[in-house]
Amino acid sequence: MAAAGVLAAVGKIFTAAPASASTMSLPQMPPLPETVSGVGAPRIPLTLGWRWTSTPPASFWTPGTDTSTWDAISVPGEPALQGKTVPSNVECAYAVRVTVPADFANRRVMLRFDGVSNFARLWVNGTAVRTHDGGFTTWYADITSLVAPGQVAVVTLGVTDRPTSIAAQSAYAKHIIGGILRDVTLVALPQAHLTRLHADTTFDASYTDATLTVTAAGALTGSKNGTVDLALTDPTAERSRSSRPASG
Repeated sequence: MAAAGVLAAVGKIFTAAPASASTMSLPQMPPLPETVSGVGAPRIPLTLGWRWTSTPPASFWTPGTDTSTWDAISVPGEPALQGKTVPSNVECAYAVRVTVPADFANRRVMLRFDGVSNFARLWVNGTAVRTHDGGFTTWYADITSLVAPGQVAVVTLGVTDRPTSIAAQSAYAKHIIGGILRDVTLVALPQAHLTRLHADTTFDASYTDATLTVTAAGALTGSKNGTVDLALTDPTAERSRSSRPASG
């Protein structure tokens, strides 16, 4: 944006779909927190200790499954580029043991996947959590009720490279890319938190002035009202701050 340009901010904040929204429910996509009160590190990258196999046993997600003979694997990263033979349209399995920090107590505990190609099934401590179809899209899973802060949780993921999926990319890559391709993060959120935050900038015909539209959704506790503070920083690092109330 040109230095002489004018940026107008427009806010849309809601806790349920507005009347103008599509009837299709939007996925929850909480922004990653920089800090959470009382939590030392609210974002923990899950990069170590993963095991992988292309021939998982039946009910491989069951607690107590022996994964010691599965291959060690780097996450994120394509198994095929780590010397693994990845079959097409066959479910492969990942597993990792994760210690949930004690200071995650009384927070929402989430798993964030930034890219799994392309069909995934997720279990935590043997309980089915959710599925997801999409190779390079971020998705979340709320695992609060399935884990205990201060204790170890077992995360198991079944991944199938489906050639007929709309998210299939292996034909373009010229090899089977199925696997965890982007970051996996264990996240602590406050009980009341944003579930979506989207910014859209619309420029005028001369690309001089613009309108910044911010849309947010939130999960609130104990009240139907809340406040979202938005801070906008210009190129000189000066802040222009605005807030809008969030209502149910």
